[in-house]
Amino acid sequence: KLADIVLLERGVNMVPEHDLIANLVYAAGPQNVTDVMINGKIVMRNRKILTVDEEKVKEEAEKAAKDLVERAHS
Repeated sequence: KLADIVLLERGVNMVPEHDLIANLVYAAGPQNVTDVMINGKIVMRNRKILTVDEEKVKEEAEKAAKDLVERAHS
C-alpha cells in the first residue's frame, strides 16, 4: 500500500501543547501544513504545491470570475 501523510508545523494556534490530539483536531489549520504525500507521491513540499501550476490556476479563476460578472450584467 502507498501512504497518505500530512506533515504539520506547530504554530501559535496550537498552544498550549498539553494535548497533541486535541490540538490537531481543534486548533490545527491549513497554515500548519508543510508537506503532503498522497498515494505515495509528494504533492506539497515546504508549503509549495508541486502538482499544479498555482499561478495558472489563479489566472484562470480570475478570468472565470470576470466572465461571470460580465455575463450577469449583460
